[in-house]
Amino acid sequence: MQTTITETRPHEFTLNIKADSEDLTDDVDRALRKHRRLTPMKGFRTGHMPLNLYRKLHSKTVAMQVFKDLVTEVFTDLVEESDKYDVVAGPHLTTIDYELDGDLHAEIQFAVAPKVTLVDLSQISADIMVHTVTDDEIDQLLAEYRWEWREYVPVEDDGVGEQDFVLVDLQKIDGPTGLPLVGEYADDPEELFVDAELEDEPKELFMDAELEDDLGLDAALSHALRGLRFGESATVTVDNSTGDGVVHYRATVREIKRPMEDDLDEELIAAHTGGECTSVDEFRQHLRRIKETHWTRMCTNFRNEQIMLAMIKAHDVKVPEMEVIKRASEHMRQMADSPTDENLETLIGLTAISIKDRLAWNYIEGAVLKDHAEALEKMFTELEGAVLYDGTETGARLERIFLHRDREMEQAEYDRKALQNAVFEFLAGQIQLNEHDIRDIHAELRQKQAEWASVEPADWSTH
Repeated sequence: MQTTITETRPHEFTLNIKADSEDLTDDVDRALRKHRRLTPMKGFRTGHMPLNLYRKLHSKTVAMQVFKDLVTEVFTDLVEESDKYDVVAGPHLTTIDYELDGDLHAEIQFAVAPKVTLVDLSQISADIMVHTVTDDEIDQLLAEYRWEWREYVPVEDDGVGEQDFVLVDLQKIDGPTGLPLVGEYADDPEELFVDAELEDEPKELFMDAELEDDLGLDAALSHALRGLRFGESATVTVDNSTGDGVVHYRATVREIKRPMEDDLDEELIAAHTGGECTSVDEFRQHLRRIKETHWTRMCTNFRNEQIMLAMIKAHDVKVPEMEVIKRASEHMRQMADSPTDENLETLIGLTAISIKDRLAWNYIEGAVLKDHAEALEKMFTELEGAVLYDGTETGARLERIFLHRDREMEQAEYDRKALQNAVFEFLAGQIQLNEHDIRDIHAELRQKQAEWASVEPADWSTH
């Protein structure tokens, strides 16, 4: 038997197996005798069918299984049990040619993990986002809470204002005569939100709400009710082109409530925070902590993403296409039970773009773990990760955590995240980080959007 292993593409190999008929005859005969002893056949006691008859009926099936077992055994011996190959995709049996009592030719494709050599980390740079919470932001939040916590009080001696809540009775009427249409009166008053659905459910009208449809009932009511007092009515006409056509209503004001925007005081703050804050100063500090936590998380996530992209750009990792396709297929199975044929190629393309970078980062991350194990272990411990003190070397211990080996799944996932955080924190101290305030980034984006908006479509390719 002859075997050769050839690299067909970066980190992708083909194992060729050629075997003469003399190498296979004894194995096929032993398999036929074994299967004959176990195969029942009408007219014969189990295991007593003549060998020549059994060979005639089942030799091709048995021989194929023998060849597949042989190919698997060869792959295991030459590849899986070899320290030379770290298989990440495959094996795929792409070719198996045989004829009974003839020669065998088989090909197996597989992919191995690429080796990553880290470049000088100090020569890598990444743009990151920073932000310091200002007093103006806290003042804006306080104003928003003051508006959100406002109370509405009844109004009896004034007309409907721009910020009022209004409860109205609606009666469909005949347009020319103004007479009510029998059976078209709403027994319950309508509470109308201008942004609510216009079905049979009660709705409320807040006069200061934004109007999504300037031609609908809410918009008509919003205009017609302004200035009306309790008990006064107005005629409202709505042109419902998709339903009943032109519809006329008599809207009668039944209740008016007006918002009273009071200053935030200790009682109001304590009531809305469950007693957690009892003064404006405490509430300001509470809001500042929330904003700072939010921006810390946002900036850290953005920093980690930029570090990952910078590391991928600096290291030309040749991710095997076989592994990309494998991961993309797994991803598609998770996203859709049965993607249609017309979308399959598109899904593979879209998914493979991000998966290729993710796989490249995984290999880079593994190289960082290997080359900087001691520094990472210290940082990992500081991040409260559970380290396996099992007497192994530091690098092997971190590798076990990285690969989820011998760990309960929940603890392994916790350790994995802590280790990822340790890698990013380590790299943040090694590469060049160029800080940009979020306000500057927003200003730059607004400028670019303005530039793009002024460009004719034909000129887009130059921008």
